[in-house]
Amino acid sequence: MEELLKEKENIPKNSEILVVIPTLNEERHLEGLVNKLLVSCIYDRMHIAIIDGGRKDNTKQIAKTLAQKYKNDTYHDNPKKIKANAVN
Repeated sequence: MEELLKEKENIPKNSEILVVIPTLNEERHLEGLVNKLLVSCIYDRMHIAIIDGGRKDNTKQIAKTLAQKYKNDTYHDNPKKIKANAVN
């Protein structure tokens, strides 16, 4: 993250950044990670895609809440828990 912020001046002004977060039982870490991205100086050009990799905790609810709260965040369900779908 720090390296990305250091390189901000090298990112073309009209470019957008896609951050893909594949998840698997990440209820303890997901909100903190998204909050760190929110305070970055490039958040206005960033789209965060939270991809469910199958879970046994509250990751899905946290991800859906974040997606509703922040316009740049989206949640993508993976009901069959296919690993490749979560990563791709």
